[in-house]
Amino acid sequence: MKPKIKYWQSNENLEKGWVTKDACGLSWQHFEKEAEFDELHRDAIVQELVKHKYIICGDTHQYYAVPVFQDGYIMLSMRVWREVMEEAYRIMNPKAEEIPNFYVASWCDIEEVLPPDAEAHLWASRSYS
Repeated sequence: MKPKIKYWQSNENLEKGWVTKDACGLSWQHFEKEAEFDELHRDAIVQELVKHKYIICGDTHQYYAVPVFQDGYIMLSMRVWREVMEEAYRIMNPKAEEIPNFYVASWCDIEEVLPPDAEAHLWASRSYS
């Protein structure tokens, strides 16, 4: 089965699990397992980035934008995420002469464009500081 991103989750929520209520009002705590990072998962991430024109830097990925697939989540090092993002950026901008540094958001000279789930995690974290 071809991997597909179900949603984006924060690292904090993945570590502690999160609680939802089902149709009967019962609370369930969810824990995701880590999926294997293979070519199929890499391609699915690149396709999702390109399809929605997401720009996500390595540190943002690790804290707020972890893709969760049907078989688990994918947490990458900032270096490997930068390589994935560079691949997506080349597809989105085939005539670009320079590729931004997607390692850390503060080093990147273009603005990040996050999935709505990741944007919500980022803003939630800022409201508590």
